[in-house]
Amino acid sequence: MLKVPTQSENKHVLVNENDFTTKGMLKTPAFYLLWIMYFAGSLSGLLVIGLSQDIARDLVGLFPKTAGYAVAVAAVFNALGRLGWGALSDLIGRLRVFTLLFGLTAVSMAVLSLFQLNAFTYFAILGIIVSCFGGFLATFPAVCSDYFGTYYFGSNYGLLYQAYGISALIGPLLLSAVSQETHAFLWASVFALLGLVLTFFVRTPGNFSTAGNQYSEK
Repeated sequence: MLKVPTQSENKHVLVNENDFTTKGMLKTPAFYLLWIMYFAGSLSGLLVIGLSQDIARDLVGLFPKTAGYAVAVAAVFNALGRLGWGALSDLIGRLRVFTLLFGLTAVSMAVLSLFQLNAFTYFAILGIIVSCFGGFLATFPAVCSDYFGTYYFGSNYGLLYQAYGISALIGPLLLSAVSQETHAFLWASVFALLGLVLTFFVRTPGNFSTAGNQYSEK
């Protein structure tokens, strides 16, 4: 039932002429920069999604019934982010999208930490953060394939994905280490800024070409 898809006519497809083994991938600076970026991008979303209803009730001061909508908002924007940001990365490049995602996440987490929000502004900020989180999860598998090839993708992405697992572990530890949840959000904003800076330093390893017109990732 499965058939090999026909060759795309897209003129701006990044083509990796090398398939990196996991050992070879670990020798590239790009892997470690992407790993840190994945960690930084996941941290904010994991913090906020798990606490979205509690934040609405305890920090924003919403009634429990209204605060319950935070779960639905998070679910909807998570899905929209995966679809929208992933599609946008195909059009303008992965690193450009990462720059947008980290910038929006950093600003939104800072606003969540430093300002008193009402129901409208909180749900808007929540939607932005969770949408960006979904965008990270949609785009990192693609950039792993772009940078390191598809033949060893299972093991390569499995190793890169450990950044997500570590961020899920660090998030609760960060919350327990600070006196207020808002301080943890501010730290998450700082990590997002770090991820933003790294987008200007990560470089594609190996030999890359483009199908058609010359195309730049950044």
